[in-house]
Amino acid sequence: MTYYGGVEGGATNTVATIINEKGEILGYGKSAGCNTWQVGITGAVHEIVKAVEDAKSEAGLKSDITLTGLGICIGGSQQAMIDVFHKEYPALANEIIVKDDTAGSMATAFDQGGIVLIAGTGSNCVYNGPDGSSKRCGGWGNFMGDEGSAWWISHRAIKYLFDDDDNLKKAPFSVEPLRAMMHGYFKVESNTEMLNHFYTGFSKSFFAGFCKEISHGAIQKKDQLCRHVFKEAAQVLADHIAGVMPYISKEYHLLNKGTGILCIGSVWNSWELLEDGFFSRLREKINGETKSVKLLKPVITSAVGAAILVAKHCGSIVSMDLSKHTKVFHQESI
Repeated sequence: MTYYGGVEGGATNTVATIINEKGEILGYGKSAGCNTWQVGITGAVHEIVKAVEDAKSEAGLKSDITLTGLGICIGGSQQAMIDVFHKEYPALANEIIVKDDTAGSMATAFDQGGIVLIAGTGSNCVYNGPDGSSKRCGGWGNFMGDEGSAWWISHRAIKYLFDDDDNLKKAPFSVEPLRAMMHGYFKVESNTEMLNHFYTGFSKSFFAGFCKEISHGAIQKKDQLCRHVFKEAAQVLADHIAGVMPYISKEYHLLNKGTGILCIGSVWNSWELLEDGFFSRLREKINGETKSVKLLKPVITSAVGAAILVAKHCGSIVSMDLSKHTKVFHQESI
């Protein structure tokens, strides 16, 4: 029997799966985040191995079984990671490929190109056309981008509070409800105590986790500043789509009967806070380049797509009904 492994690597979690040549999913595994920029290449490799071994166990495979191929979709160094695998885990898989974090999502949902818009801990947008063309917008990390992500929303909200307190720039709404949320989540009593979270104690995934509190404040408490920040996030996410729109082929629009967008990440769970800002900005920016937008959510991990990619790399075509891997959560005429 031939076995392929797939890995979805993120800043918060690592998810692995094992499939066979028939396209049957045999097991899943999970470990901590494996973003190479946060935990280093060796640390990322160790987390990936933990998740793969967990998936092998659930699949009923012995730990010493060598996979035919292992596909890893992650942001960060590629060849350097493969070198560490060969050195430290030479029996893990006969073939190992490392692709960009959007590649697994793309392969999970589309067989003739697609658009992936990630808004999780970080953000990224990639279009792959049916003709093999590709265009990227974003995906440069929190220092240079990550607009619309959970990290960005957390940072944006706290920046409003700090600027308001410094009398540098007044916030559009009261910062006091946000202050209480910040104190509770970060376990601080002053802005000065936040410096540890900005410097030596900085954790991107933990900082991004504050986004959940902001979402709760926006939905449950109807806080105006929290709702305002989510509207801004919606607008910059729409800007990502507008960034790739001029490169999208007519063939892609025809295949999807409009523009299909796969939306990945926890920020999309707050769709009720994003909807108005997203579509108002999209209509403003795309100038009739598409008649309809269809937003899709994955119902399965992109680790499956990573496994499909490595199977193709090994010369095997895995048969799966990709349409079952997503569901439409919103469709709107533009």
